[in-house]
Amino acid sequence: MRQLLPNRMPWSQANPTMGSLVVTPPTFRHLDDGRDRTPERRLVIVQGYLTARPNPSADQLAIRAIREAGWRGGIERFRWQAGHTGEIAMQLIPLAATAVLSPRPVTPLKALQAARLAALCGTFAAHWKWACLRADWAGRRLAEAIERRRAEHPGEELQFVGFSLGCRVLYRAMHRLACQSSPTIEQVHLFGGAHSRRADWETALQTVRGGISNYYSANDRVLNYLYRMMEWNTPMGLKPIITEDLRIENVDTATTFPGHHRYEESLHTWLNLRDG
Repeated sequence: MRQLLPNRMPWSQANPTMGSLVVTPPTFRHLDDGRDRTPERRLVIVQGYLTARPNPSADQLAIRAIREAGWRGGIERFRWQAGHTGEIAMQLIPLAATAVLSPRPVTPLKALQAARLAALCGTFAAHWKWACLRADWAGRRLAEAIERRRAEHPGEELQFVGFSLGCRVLYRAMHRLACQSSPTIEQVHLFGGAHSRRADWETALQTVRGGISNYYSANDRVLNYLYRMMEWNTPMGLKPIITEDLRIENVDTATTFPGHHRYEESLHTWLNLRDG
């Protein structure tokens, strides 16, 4: 596996809440060979915040879904270390939902739940802050890696599929590449994006030859509760990206929404990659 980055981030330091901020360098990891080789084509998965750990069974489910969607090129995964806070997040979701949906009056049990929610929110907020910084850093490294790949394999076609906070990684990479004279990415598909729907996606689009497809659902509990507790904006995975550019497509997945963490294994439900 080829390492793209040094072992430490530029701002790495010890932190009592987060522990050591030494992170694993982002890498491209090969998942499956292409069914055709002319031209050379690669689909790259960029995972999100709560799916950073390697998971062979999840890789196989993703490969199967991508093949069912018609993709015949190679499949890779761009791995970056966001942080392992899934346990905290999974406790927060039902507590946040209870706090939002429960009617008054306040009972001792509800007061206890509120106190627990506040404590978990404080811990999760610290992790979320560093995860966003790591996503921005990984995005810059991804842009550099794409530039190197273009220099080494000028005929290679790259498409990207981003999930959750991985959409922020792609956004940062695309912005960094936008200053180039010609597009460097063929197509981008974004699922359950944990990034603002009001971000400057038109500039990001400059590096894409085809377009950007944003798949969102108002039924996404992870974004509706967790993301909105941490950020003062509405994420693109919950509502459409605000844009007038026709090359940015918003796709409502509410009627077939599989759950925030199951988008990857259900890609074939929405994607048709037979022509690309």
